[in-house]
Order: sequence, then C-alpha cells, then structure tokens
Amino acid sequence: MQIRHLIKSGLASHVVALPSDWIRKLKLRRGSLIYITETPASDLVLSTHYEDLPQKEEDEIINIDGKSDTVIFRTIASAYVKNAKRIIIRGKRLYTKTDHIKEVIASLIALEIIEETSEHIIARNFLSLSDVEVDQIIRRLDNIVRSMLLDMVSCIDGPLIDDAIVKRDIEVNKLNFLNSKILINSLKNPSLCQKLSLSPIMILRLSIVNTYLEKIGDEAKKTARIICTLRRDNSRFSRESLFALCNGIIEQYKNTMKAHYQTNIQLSDDVHARRKAILDDIDTLRKKSPPTAEICEHLTSITHYLQDITRTTRYYT
Repeated sequence: MQIRHLIKSGLASHVVALPSDWIRKLKLRRGSLIYITETPASDLVLSTHYEDLPQKEEDEIINIDGKSDTVIFRTIASAYVKNAKRIIIRGKRLYTKTDHIKEVIASLIALEIIEETSEHIIARNFLSLSDVEVDQIIRRLDNIVRSMLLDMVSCIDGPLIDDAIVKRDIEVNKLNFLNSKILINSLKNPSLCQKLSLSPIMILRLSIVNTYLEKIGDEAKKTARIICTLRRDNSRFSRESLFALCNGIIEQYKNTMKAHYQTNIQLSDDVHARRKAILDDIDTLRKKSPPTAEICEHLTSITHYLQDITRTTRYYT
C-alpha cells in the first residue's frame, strides 16, 4: 500500500499523485484518461478504460461427453452465474441428453434456447443485471419459502399438498441462482455494485441469506413429503405436538426475516435466545413420537439455518 497527500489545486479541485510504476505499467502519458468510480462504501476505483454496467461478452462452450446429468446441470448453472452471454453445449451423443439440458435451461431465469441442432444447443442470456433489485428478489424468495412452511404445517391435518410444495421449491431454486448471479457479478464490477447500491458487506450478507433461504425451502419440502407419507401409510404420530412445534419454528422464521429487513439486532438476539428451547422441543418430540424422527432432523436443520441468518443481522451490519 502506498500513501499520498491530498493537494489542493485551484478553487474547487484536489490532486493526488499517482505511483510512477503504475503509470509505466499501463503505458500512460500526459492527457491519458483515467476513469474514477465511487463504490457504495465511498471507495474510489481508478481504471484506464470505461466499463459500463457489463454483460459478459464471452461465450461459454460446454462439452457434455462423459458427463453425468448432475455435472451437466452444475456446469450450465456455473456458466449462467458467471453471466456468460451465450452457453454453447456440444457433444457426440448430445441427443441422449437433450431433454435434460432443456430442463436445466428452463430452470434458469432469462436463459433461453436460441438455436438447436443435432450437434449443439445454444442458449442466450437475456438478463440485464442492472435492471434487477436484489432486495426484491430476496423478498420474493422469502414469500415463497414462508408459504412452503405454512403449507408444510397444513399437511399435518389438512390436504396432502406435498406435490404443490415441491413445485414451489423449483421457483425457490430459480430465484436462488438469479440472486447468486447478480451478487457475484456485483463483486466483480464496481460500476454494477454502485448502480445496485450494494456495498461489499451487503453483498456478503445477502449471499448468506440467499443461500439459507434456499436450504430452508428444501427442508420444508422434505418435511412435507415425510408428513404426507406418514398420513398416506396411516402411521400414528403425535400430530398436536408436531403442529405446535412447527408453528413455533414458523414464528422464529418470521422474526428472523423481520430482523433482517429492519436490521433489528435486538430481535435477532431474541431469535437466538429462543433457539435452545426449540431444539429441546424437537428432541422431546423425537423421543415421544419415534415416527417423527426424520421430520425432527429436518426441523433441526431449519432451526440452525435461521440461526445463521440472524448472525448476518448481528455481525454484518
């Protein structure tokens, strides 16, 4: 790190001397243009070229030969998150994976197939990162996950709607990838970061919340499936205790997200203080009603994920 003095120049300007090594390295001379970008954290970023809110121009070429469906999904999703302009998928036996590849592309927001032959599939990214508000996506994610938790509880005595909850989990995954895409590219480009009014600490905080909301949605889906399976099999389990426990966890969820939106540290501490009592209740239910043992594991995971979200309110503000 080098230190420079701020020198007043004229009535309204100030000057900072730039390091000579930097000038020589970039082959700058008198009259060269230097672009200055202010980040949300009030830092100044100097650049020798102007980068408008970027859309990555490179194509991502993917060869699917020898890759499993899981690896194909992760590879395409990775190219999407990196904001590749076009994703070109090739392979000698592409025709055997076409349906799976189309499902993957359909699961990623604003990614559309623009060309398809027996030799390749080309998908294009139509998303403008600067037009998306991360906080609004987090709220949409929150609303879906909240509805999944509420419907999970209704499965205890109400309609068996686990299939509907599974479909909602697909929407959660879509929003999770979209948020990841925006946040990662914001870290890479200061001008996008500024446009979206995101500071580095806020990007970190939202990334954690984004991750754990997706995990909570996944646990709600699995829990609903198990509850519905127990009911379809006419298995006996302590419904009243499970109902009370799940409602307590939903209350924890609501307070966790309220603390996040309001940056309410006291409320986040209250959620943390309630955590041990809920874990004790889960353990009690597990011993009282053995058929709910697997459900209890998922409820434990939700409780821990809520704890991780409250940490962002407490420590990353």
